[in-house]
Amino acid sequence: MKTRLILAAAVVISRVAIVLTHAQNVPLPNNLIHNGGMEETDPETPGLAAGWSIVYSSRGKHTVERDRDIKTEGAVSQRFENADGGMKYPRLFQTVKVKPNVTYRFSADVRAEAPVQVWLAKGKWGKDFGVRGIPADAKWHTADIIFNSGENDEITVIIILMAPNRQPGIFWVDNVALRPAGNPSETSEKAPAPTPKPTTTKPAETAPKPNNLARGLTYEFITPVSGRTRAPDGGRTVLTDGNWKSGYWSRPNSVVWQFRDGTEGIVMLDLGQRMAIDTIRMAAVRGGYCHPPDAKLLVGDTFDKLHAVGDIPASKTEKRAKGFGTEWYKSTNLHTAGRYVVLTLSQPASGLVALTEIEIVKGDFDPATAALPGSPTALEAYALRNSTKRFIPPADTSVVTPHVAWANNTKQKPKILFLSPAATIRDPIELAQRMNLDATFRYAESATMDFLATRNFLEQLNADWNALVLASVDWNIFRDEVKRAILDKVRAGMGLFIVKPLGSDAELKAVLDDLQPSSLRTFFSREKEIPFPYVAWVRGGCGMETGTLGGGV
Repeated sequence: MKTRLILAAAVVISRVAIVLTHAQNVPLPNNLIHNGGMEETDPETPGLAAGWSIVYSSRGKHTVERDRDIKTEGAVSQRFENADGGMKYPRLFQTVKVKPNVTYRFSADVRAEAPVQVWLAKGKWGKDFGVRGIPADAKWHTADIIFNSGENDEITVIIILMAPNRQPGIFWVDNVALRPAGNPSETSEKAPAPTPKPTTTKPAETAPKPNNLARGLTYEFITPVSGRTRAPDGGRTVLTDGNWKSGYWSRPNSVVWQFRDGTEGIVMLDLGQRMAIDTIRMAAVRGGYCHPPDAKLLVGDTFDKLHAVGDIPASKTEKRAKGFGTEWYKSTNLHTAGRYVVLTLSQPASGLVALTEIEIVKGDFDPATAALPGSPTALEAYALRNSTKRFIPPADTSVVTPHVAWANNTKQKPKILFLSPAATIRDPIELAQRMNLDATFRYAESATMDFLATRNFLEQLNADWNALVLASVDWNIFRDEVKRAILDKVRAGMGLFIVKPLGSDAELKAVLDDLQPSSLRTFFSREKEIPFPYVAWVRGGCGMETGTLGGGV
């Protein structure tokens, strides 16, 4: 008998109506964003601009306010504050109608005191049409994205506070616009020129370099960094935040590797779309035990088809100055183009490598004219040579041990995905041999799953599984997108069996807290009389908690 689980909503979505009461506030021609200037207030949610919605935690403290002091155009901007870090990814969003197969240009002025990203998505979560990062420097930046709508008839504009550890933060949004790009074959009206920005609110000397494509972008460490890294959040934002002060490797704006025996470090940046690239630069610390790395440069339109386009021979051009310092090393006149940029770092000498910044300088040419040289390389195969995973053999199911077939005569053959640490993967294999299962076995990572492991697991999870079994797996090894995907699959009908639950977040805790306790009686056997403490614990029945979440158990 199943016990229905009633799960209290942890997220509140505020939906608002569009209110336009003054003719002067009607959007400019061809601007598809409702109330992009944030001038009109929603009558039901004071402080929130009409036409916009927010997602926030019902357990946290958030504030929405139309700010008259900090703005770039009109009378106000929209201010959003996640005061106590009550939610990982609070966000402001608006869904608008578009025409399929039309090229559009999106722009928004955003100011942030914590890392923020601007997403254009098919739904209320995702980066399908583009992403732009906004650095946490309390200065105005313009997110500008050109994209094609493809087969879609609507998109969602999302301004999201990147707070994976529930950090508090504030951001402002103003002057949001989405217009056809102006191709006569796609729209009957010419898109108006962008509204000039007041120079008093964006001093030229503090604005980011317009040709640095990497500024504010997210990136992935395809191979792990050294434990010596002292940068906040493991260094996942400091390499593109514009902070490249000279000094020791131990500064919090440095990401550190320690290479031995020919190992390498791989960093991948996602530009969001194919872009023309002229120069790639990196700022590296030199002095003492620190040496700048040589860097091989790969560029591609997908991370499975990367092409070698050049290198940065920093170790050969190192300035042998006394003391510590940070120098720029670069590769110029690349005349290449792509969405993904990969830097493979190596150092012939022993010691430390410390980067403080990566810049990608935009090329002044049409990216369609840039050919990628040589044969493509798949990122996963390229990175495997630097990973300790290459020493772990695949789960071996060929050895069948003597056993009693508990349930091998059942007509149904459930399709089960087992996830287990490598050291205990034999346990689910033995279980599957005793039951009539269509079983697949996968290793769990001992630390947070990296980019490649996450991508592969999400692809595998997308299959039609009857159940996922987490065998002594810490829930916190998963990235947030994996946690969401697992619970979404359960709501859609997949079973989830967690053996010895380890770790949780707020959503999983809410699910587990609402489960109903039950008991699984021990099978009768002579072994139950053995006077061992473990068997004594099992003798009365193993403790279980069961319930349902959506359509799953």
